[in-house]
Amino acid sequence: MMIKQILFLILFFDLSFTALFAQQGDSLLTFELNEPIIVTASRTPVTLMRSARTVSVLDSAMLVDLHVNSVQDALEYVSGVDIQQRGGQGVQADISLRGSTYEQTLILIDGVKTNDPQTGHHNLNLPLTLQDVQRIEVLKGAGSRIYGPNAFGGVINIITRKAKGKKLLFSATGGDFGYREGNLNFGFPTGKLNHNLSISGSASEGYRPNTDFEKYSLFYQN
Repeated sequence: MMIKQILFLILFFDLSFTALFAQQGDSLLTFELNEPIIVTASRTPVTLMRSARTVSVLDSAMLVDLHVNSVQDALEYVSGVDIQQRGGQGVQADISLRGSTYEQTLILIDGVKTNDPQTGHHNLNLPLTLQDVQRIEVLKGAGSRIYGPNAFGGVINIITRKAKGKKLLFSATGGDFGYREGNLNFGFPTGKLNHNLSISGSASEGYRPNTDFEKYSLFYQN
């Protein structure tokens, strides 16, 4: 008789919790995106909602709202990402995902590996500026099965802006300690091809000894 009572109580509480969770599930809010976010860092591009990986995406609108000046600064706002910078404007920056080392985080530009063959300290010496970036995808967790040993901690895929028609953009910035920066972005079509050329340079005298730097980059795509 005691066993029947225990089984009845277990069944009663099980049904009660099931009904409670069902009520909570009905009250959840669901948001539908107007345009699905496509994750391209995987071997087969999929929508963000269908991705089996933990993915963070910084699109162009987010990059503007963050008011940052470099890709390295933008990555500071992604959870699970650790950026160690020894200078301003992304100079000598190391990155790690989920406690991995800087040599265990793979950097991609449009799906192409950019890791330095000698040391991971140069992985974020990127040949592009924030103005060249359309979005940044951060795939967290082990990815060595697909991308090799450098993806032990995760993968960061930087998607660049695609050139469309003619355009000419120029910006210049100045600040304390002799800081100056200039960016030139030029796009033009030739036949069926669209070309995009980006030239940038920045320099500073430094706010203390050994913090001065000069940085120049040239980026071209078609």
